[in-house]
Amino acid sequence: MAEDKMMMHGKGKILEVLGILAIVYGVGNYLMVGLNWPSYGAWIAGGVILVLIGWAKKTMIS
Repeated sequence: MAEDKMMMHGKGKILEVLGILAIVYGVGNYLMVGLNWPSYGAWIAGGVILVLIGWAKKTMIS
């Protein structure tokens, strides 16, 4: 377990964060363009997605 945490430093962690942000940006963009949501609604949905991802990561680690 400690070795897995050590391997996630550096490029792996940066790529994981960028991947999560890209997915949230894509969902928000889809909500605004595809479903004609207002921009504040898409930002709120993106924030909720980030909170849920953070919660899921905490529960998986501990």
